[in-house]
Amino acid sequence: MENINISHIIRLIIDNKRRFVINGIIVFVIACAYILCIPRSYRASINLAPETEVSSGLNTLSNIASTFGFDINAGQSSDAISPELYPDLFKSNDFLVKLLGIQVYSEKAGREVDYFTYLSQYQDHAPWEPIVQKIKRLFKRPKKRITIPATNDGAQEETGINPFYLTEQEYFAVEALKSNIKCSTDKKTGVISIVVEDQSPYVCACMADSARVYLQKFITDYRTNKARIDVDYYKLLCEQAEKEYKQALNEYSVYTDSHSGNLRQSYQAKTDELENNVQARLSTLVSIRQQLITAEAKVQEKTPAFTILQGASVPNKASGPKRMIFVAFMLLLSCIGTFLWLVRNKFKESLGLSTFERT
Repeated sequence: MENINISHIIRLIIDNKRRFVINGIIVFVIACAYILCIPRSYRASINLAPETEVSSGLNTLSNIASTFGFDINAGQSSDAISPELYPDLFKSNDFLVKLLGIQVYSEKAGREVDYFTYLSQYQDHAPWEPIVQKIKRLFKRPKKRITIPATNDGAQEETGINPFYLTEQEYFAVEALKSNIKCSTDKKTGVISIVVEDQSPYVCACMADSARVYLQKFITDYRTNKARIDVDYYKLLCEQAEKEYKQALNEYSVYTDSHSGNLRQSYQAKTDELENNVQARLSTLVSIRQQLITAEAKVQEKTPAFTILQGASVPNKASGPKRMIFVAFMLLLSCIGTFLWLVRNKFKESLGLSTFERT
């Protein structure tokens, strides 16, 4: 049986301590120079609990299943877009392009700019990144830009960016936004967590709160979409019914005024007909107005309530990079690499004999 001779290893390290120190100093200087060039980033998070539509008879079974990490509410919910799909929303260009139009304060610019301009022009980069980008462009075939007609998408109306066809600069901004914003949903509690990382503590807090607002708006618009369509439809019917009622009332008034004092039977029959028409139009108008009120109440009923469990706040400390941990890790790798290199040389010197003694 072979055992490692610890004393021989310690002696090997002591005999070559100068090499360990020199390699450690070199690695320390390189690691510090590298990590100091990496811009610092800050992180802000927000936790949001949305209201879900679930059958009340499943509450007990849902609570039991949630303790085991399962969510049976998603299958029973009336929503086609369940909370588990909200993280996928933050990967959609249509949704992210809207976030690029948010106004944030840039310390470099000294003024408020939209987030797209902030990502494109006012970000700190490592010194070697522009060089790498120029080298990549040398080997990249330029694409011919084609003209795409404008769409009626809300994202393009707000930001001027077409999510269907992004330019190269817009594409990199969207990809940077995807890496900066993370969204997750807890299956047990249904709590939505939004985490934003950015170089500016104020910007990351502002974007976290704005992402929360846009997510709430998306959920609200989705759940109330059918009800709002019904409201618009009943408003159109109400306007038409009110117009017909006023027209019938005006016709009745004109006829009765022009035939005042006429006692003929034909006049009385015509008057009764016009009066009945006015009453019918009025009944229709009242009925449609009641349906309109019911539809508007349905919108309020479908509007979900949101509970902010943890609001966004400006962070005081940077979240990364962890400079001390990185340098310590690199020094550890330096020691391990130096030791393995020494052992390798010993193997060569002894022509394959181990530096460890047999006991």
